[in-house]
Amino acid sequence: MNLYSRSALACVVSVAFGIADAVAQSTRVVPAANATVEGSGASYHPFGTTAPRVQQVWTGSSITSAAAFIDGFSYRCNAPRRQTTQGRSYPNLTLEFGSTSVTPATMSTTFASNITSTMTTVFSGAYNLPSQPATKTSPSPFDIKFSWTQPFVFAGNSGNLLADFKVPGTGRQAGYSVDAFVAGGGSGQAARPFGTPGKFSSPETARLMASNQAMTPGGTLDVMCRPFSKNYTGNLMFGLSKTTWGAIALPLDLALIGAPANNLYVSMDLVVPFNTATSRNGIGSRFQAPIPAQTPIGLVFYAQAYYLDAQANAAGLVTTRGLGLTILKASGGSSVTNQLASMDSTSATGRFTFGTVMGGPIVQFAGVLP
Repeated sequence: MNLYSRSALACVVSVAFGIADAVAQSTRVVPAANATVEGSGASYHPFGTTAPRVQQVWTGSSITSAAAFIDGFSYRCNAPRRQTTQGRSYPNLTLEFGSTSVTPATMSTTFASNITSTMTTVFSGAYNLPSQPATKTSPSPFDIKFSWTQPFVFAGNSGNLLADFKVPGTGRQAGYSVDAFVAGGGSGQAARPFGTPGKFSSPETARLMASNQAMTPGGTLDVMCRPFSKNYTGNLMFGLSKTTWGAIALPLDLALIGAPANNLYVSMDLVVPFNTATSRNGIGSRFQAPIPAQTPIGLVFYAQAYYLDAQANAAGLVTTRGLGLTILKASGGSSVTNQLASMDSTSATGRFTFGTVMGGPIVQFAGVLP
């Protein structure tokens, strides 16, 4: 390239960034339908582990119809929250952006395969993840922010956008989830916890939860409880009421059978085994069952689990909190995003956050976004 060509190129770049600075800054939420609506899922990545590698792909058309100048983007924490979610500091976090020919549907489980052009480091260094207060409202504000001074130029009509997070260190769970969109998932909040869990004889936190991503007619009921330090035998109870069980008023204080500080929150209309099993995230329990296609939208039912712990009390059992479950209308359609993650930042491969169902965190891009 001769001197004239280099000067011309420099001039073009200078003018382009000058235009970007002159045009009013704007924001865009992806997916757009979730700008003011809580997503149908929750993602423990990129902040639910301490040393992850996470890639997320967005379709170019969901971000811009032309050339965008992106100088920041944000996540929002999952909501509602019964208690404060603690923040923490990452001493060394790297975030790269790049155009990619990979789509959410063709994303590979091999990180390198999703990189089809030169990546640009837009953020590198220490990052303080903010704490999130307890709240009964949703969605949360986009207050998990990343910003940079040199805008990343992205041509939305010629490819898709790839973000690549890397945090060196030893990976472990950290319990920080962000709001997420799941293609085909319900268009609302499927699971709402209530009540207070009992106490085990050893330090344990039994968190009963359910996945939103397929709580729809023809979908899958997926109830989990984790984490545990050892294997406990348990049972999962389903009921149609949280106020009565026959002639018995609920909640029922189980001190009367020798289990003080434990309560029965749901009618015991169906009881199934909820035995624990070891996974890559530790020891937990899981129950999955198909939801009949004819199940009415809006049907509400309840779940609760109890575990055997001979040392906990005279009755030898510990109850979890209750969980209100609602059958949702499927949001349907394909996904504008997908996410791949590993707890190990040095890993060459990862797992999709929502398995065979595409989806990823809901984000808000900032910059000049035509």
